[in-house]
Amino acid sequence: MLTPDMSDTGWWIFAVLAGLAMGVVIASLCQTWRKRLYALVVPPCVGLAYVLGRTLAVGESAHEASYMYTLAALSAAITGLIYMPWMRRQIALRREGKAMGVEAKATKYGWLFVGTFALVVVGVAFLVH
Repeated sequence: MLTPDMSDTGWWIFAVLAGLAMGVVIASLCQTWRKRLYALVVPPCVGLAYVLGRTLAVGESAHEASYMYTLAALSAAITGLIYMPWMRRQIALRREGKAMGVEAKATKYGWLFVGTFALVVVGVAFLVH
């Protein structure tokens, strides 16, 4: 419960920083500068546009959108950091032409990722709200 008295401006600043963190994590998996720049800008902007549009479409305030976006972007960035070594190893295996370790156990890894993401979301929600 680190942010009980945060203003709307503070939430939007926090949302932008969370979006940048998510973009940096995604961009760190890219190989070329063009793809890194694309990954740094596009996913956070598309996510923000979606959350803001959906929140305003159902009649809620922009404050709620900033909170939901911060929660999603920060959780995605933290989960990406947790799985970064594993993802880099899979990318390296694919580049070398070797079989990736995911193919045989895709369902197991998928559920493990979803479970980790859910735990991170709960942890971040507890800390920032």
